[in-house]
Amino acid sequence: MSAERAIEDLFSVCNALYKFIRKPTVAALYQGNTMKRLLEQCWTGHLATVEVILKSFQEIAEVLDQVEKTASFPADTGMEASGLRSALSKPSFRFHALIVQKILAILEPPNYSQKKCPACE
Repeated sequence: MSAERAIEDLFSVCNALYKFIRKPTVAALYQGNTMKRLLEQCWTGHLATVEVILKSFQEIAEVLDQVEKTASFPADTGMEASGLRSALSKPSFRFHALIVQKILAILEPPNYSQKKCPACE
């Protein structure tokens, strides 16, 4: 797998997690930090997203497990939770998230010296 594809996959999972956690029935269970939405034009947002996922990794995993194992959730929601849990369980997911966090943290100061995008303010 190319490094570029691995990063695309990481952000794809991050985006899917954001959308999944925002579902009202799932959001009621989630006790972690507020998930951040990925904005294509804003790398500061990418950093915030990755940081929240790393800080709330255990809480996210617990919610995914709970949704997957609870029969009261619709089947499609349970399957989505299962797929996300599978993606998070791969050692490469956390490794790539940590690498991206380090790189984006280095780029954060120059990014703040530029005019911020309206969505990040």
